[in-house]
Amino acid sequence: MKIRLLSSVFIICASICFLFSCESKDEGKVYYEQQLTKLDGISSYKYVIILPGLGCQGCISGVEEYIKNNIERNDIFFILTAIESLKMLQNKIGVDLRNRDNVLIDLDNEFLLTSNKSIYPIVLRLEGSHIKALDYISPETDKTLVDIVTWDD
Repeated sequence: MKIRLLSSVFIICASICFLFSCESKDEGKVYYEQQLTKLDGISSYKYVIILPGLGCQGCISGVEEYIKNNIERNDIFFILTAIESLKMLQNKIGVDLRNRDNVLIDLDNEFLLTSNKSIYPIVLRLEGSHIKALDYISPETDKTLVDIVTWDD
């Protein structure tokens, strides 16, 4: 009986430790940092905005509008992933996204991390080529894209 109780306590403690250790590491941050190493010149950008083609329509529409109004910024790198139709996206926002130095059209979906948050646009704040912070643009966050991505003074 005593061994069974000790085993149960051990399993519960191990489970709690496992859960907390998983929460402390952001799987997305590690994944995206690995993916960013494949991009030349990424360290010259302050932000990377990853826009999934499908997901939270309100969140995606807001980022599409942001891209339309900020495509010329030289401190933001835009990654378009899981895009069903580039032509439709370009028509929707009224901007030609091809052949731009600060836009990656991710046809192989290398920047699409399958998780419960993959339906939301992501903002990576960079320090050099390393991710300083990762923010999801979703209804659950209290930040908007404008709150996260600021102009340098």
